[in-house]
Amino acid sequence: MLSCCATALEDVIIEYQASAASSRIPEYTARVVKMEKLTHDVMRVLLKLPEGQTIAFKAGQYVNIILDDGQRRAFSFANPPHEPEFVELQIRLMTGGKFTTHVFEKMKEGDEVRFEGPIGDFSLRESERPIVLNPSARSSSSPAPPASRRSRAWSKTPSSAASSARSTSTGASGP
Repeated sequence: MLSCCATALEDVIIEYQASAASSRIPEYTARVVKMEKLTHDVMRVLLKLPEGQTIAFKAGQYVNIILDDGQRRAFSFANPPHEPEFVELQIRLMTGGKFTTHVFEKMKEGDEVRFEGPIGDFSLRESERPIVLNPSARSSSSPAPPASRRSRAWSKTPSSAASSARSTSTGASGP
């Protein structure tokens, strides 16, 4: 099942509680410590915060990268919350994208990156009820198997994972 394309067969209730946190979002400067091309158009970028600094976040939150001109680009945390001294991003190259093109063509290890975060209220809440996770339909930048393992490791909630893939050469979908 692709949750992004799912249709409810009966009435559903979606619970949302806006964060009671301050509206001031902290700003950080981190250093690029590793860049790894995961696919031809997805780059794993590992950012290290300054010594002694960490960022507390929940699975499902994201950061805004702050560009030199003040524009922002949003990217989800790809690392688990129990690794708060790093920020891992998986960045998909977007044709004509100002920041993504920079990542693929000019960014290098040692560069500084400014960002703000964590941002977002949608996250996995602890529950006794089992859930099914669809962490990636494999059309996003995160590979599904590692994402599902991370999601299950982040929470005590019983879970199982489901995902699908689309081949760019055949257009076929499958597990």
